[in-house]
Amino acid sequence: MNVNHRLAVRQGDTLSAVRDFLTAWWMANNLDALLAPVESATGQEVRTQVIADPADLARVNPFAPLMLESAATAISKFSRDYPHGRLAAILRPCELRALVELRKRRNVPVASDQVIIMGVDCTGTLPPPDFAHCLQGRDLQALTAEVLACGADCDRLPRQLRTACRICVSPAPRGADVTIGTLGIPSREYLLIIASGESVDAELHLGPVTDGIAEENEVVRREVALGRISQQRAKVRGELARSIPQRMGELGCALSWLAKCSLCGDCLDACPLYDGELSGLLGIGTARYGGHPLLAEVVDVSRWLASCAGCGMCEQACTCNVPLTLLISSLSQRICEELHYTSGDPATRLPWLAA
Repeated sequence: MNVNHRLAVRQGDTLSAVRDFLTAWWMANNLDALLAPVESATGQEVRTQVIADPADLARVNPFAPLMLESAATAISKFSRDYPHGRLAAILRPCELRALVELRKRRNVPVASDQVIIMGVDCTGTLPPPDFAHCLQGRDLQALTAEVLACGADCDRLPRQLRTACRICVSPAPRGADVTIGTLGIPSREYLLIIASGESVDAELHLGPVTDGIAEENEVVRREVALGRISQQRAKVRGELARSIPQRMGELGCALSWLAKCSLCGDCLDACPLYDGELSGLLGIGTARYGGHPLLAEVVDVSRWLASCAGCGMCEQACTCNVPLTLLISSLSQRICEELHYTSGDPATRLPWLAA
């Protein structure tokens, strides 16, 4: 059962409250390093970085509406670089879904299981050009405060979000050891720090670095908001899905979109889950399955798509404006429905590995 703590925000400065909490939590848990979104020196962007000095926590910003890469891809190197360290990582929901799938597919070191995962509620992120435009005339902290305020009022969520964020299946992290809850909450007053269980709560010393157990109405307020946002995004998902070719007579539409592809492979490089599944179809490498290489490659591709985390990094990396999020999410949804599988759910095994 979750343990919901309240983190008081003083003088309306939510970001400072989170940074102070992270500093206290770092000390309480004797961390050696933290993988987190960090503001650049210019304050114009946020990128995933490893922090080894708690003084650098003053630049951590897990709420900025910008995602340039999936941090799930950095977990492997992070755990290898600190093989005996006490490590933690801050991930958005889609990054955590990707990490869950990588673990199931055994594409990350076993040592990565020891990394403490802190998830954050996510209002969504903007395409980089829109993010840069929104920053004009103000600093990143002001933009972050605006985004958090939108999260408190579900009807004010930014409308220019990336497509992947507009159709995200879950705005809350699933499977995190600790969650920073912001959605549906007056974030200028308090936040929720949520442990995934009583043993985790005790082990990670959350009580001493927070401000008491949250009231039931505060917890319910967030749960209601999560439900509303999920419904809103499901509606958008349905509307966009109707624009995807579903019948053979509409195949030409999909092919016309793909015709713009330059085969540069940037989308595959950006995908946190891609592991060469298209290499055979693209004529790269050799077949691994004897006399049936094409069938084997198609099976590999379908399983890769079943694990899609919905982060949208593929489309963001595409310079040819192929609507990859719509195409891939539609395919992934159909495959997962057939397999009765939910990507990113740590409680379920991959269907093709089930006994």
